[in-house]
Amino acid sequence: ATQNKNMGDKTEHAWHQDYGKLEETEEGATTTFEPAKATSNGNKHVFFAFPPEDNYEGTGVFSHLIKLKYEQWAKRKDDDRNNNSSVEKPMFYRGTVPEQYIVRPWYAPGRELIVFRDVDVLHSTPDVQYRTSIMRFG
Repeated sequence: ATQNKNMGDKTEHAWHQDYGKLEETEEGATTTFEPAKATSNGNKHVFFAFPPEDNYEGTGVFSHLIKLKYEQWAKRKDDDRNNNSSVEKPMFYRGTVPEQYIVRPWYAPGRELIVFRDVDVLHSTPDVQYRTSIMRFG
């Protein structure tokens, strides 16, 4: 994802999905990869963010989101199912998204966390960033 050069500078969104977690399962002698169960935390992101000032309320702290119509699961990095490489492959969207589909989560004291399933959204650094840091878990 792109990062703003200076706080408050406008930049273009870089829409992406980090991964739709896949889980390895054994079926006889064949190894298959299936989507993680929806109840698993393996495909959830938790963002914990910090604005540059106390008592800030507004956007630009959390990543911006686009809700997908259908779940988007990870693709394998390669076709070799017998090696030990990761099954996770980031998904990027190269295009312009109409404003009506962009969700800009509101930050306020007591609302320092957002949680979402990575398979349900694309996310991007805010087009106007107003944060000193953000931590992602998941």
